[in-house]
Amino acid sequence: AGGLAASGGGGVGGGRGGGGIGRISMLYRTNLLALVGGGPSPRYPPNKVLVWDDRLHRPIGELSFRKAVLNVLLRRDRGCVALRDR
Repeated sequence: AGGLAASGGGGVGGGRGGGGIGRISMLYRTNLLALVGGGPSPRYPPNKVLVWDDRLHRPIGELSFRKAVLNVLLRRDRGCVALRDR
């Protein structure tokens, strides 16, 4: 039980209510996810990448940028974040 919930409580970020996730990337086949907020009421700011540990059910890191994050990809050896330039 737990992990990423489509709606309601117990999912990423906990709590109940709205809040969108715009992008998700999984690190290979591990429990680590990179999340970016999106939609009309984003759960996380659209200029931050939140690194979520699904085994611990809590964030373990955060990357902040000055521009909005378009996409995020994780690989075993690196992570890539695409930003909106203009």
